[in-house]
Amino acid sequence: MREIKFRVKCVPDSKYAGEWVTGGYVAPNADCKKRDEGLIVEYLGGNTTITYHVDPATVCQYTGLKDKNDKEIYEGDIVVVTNLMVEGFGEQMLASIVYDEELACFDFKALDRQRCICTSVLDAELEVIGNIFDNPELLEKE
Repeated sequence: MREIKFRVKCVPDSKYAGEWVTGGYVAPNADCKKRDEGLIVEYLGGNTTITYHVDPATVCQYTGLKDKNDKEIYEGDIVVVTNLMVEGFGEQMLASIVYDEELACFDFKALDRQRCICTSVLDAELEVIGNIFDNPELLEKE
């Protein structure tokens, strides 16, 4: 079974400003004083947790997959895809990881196309090279 966790960037006025943290995500609701902040709760062991104030606009869910370097792949990551066995795509391409609501799966979307391809049916090699929040210039390469 896939591990359910999230990666989110800490809000600017927190002790960990701008840092990425992972754990369980608690979304803000209408009763929250600060609706522009969510929480990440990270389990440290025993009865210990740590809570981070995070920016809900940067929530990225873990796909359950790892890249060729054993790095976890999250929604919003930018990857280099090689050995893709799908007609119409070259040997290597840049893609972003997206969640497809219709198919209920994580896909990667080629940066030079509007088409998504479900990652669960591919025999492709992925390498994370950045993400859409910290490396927007990578989105313009293709």
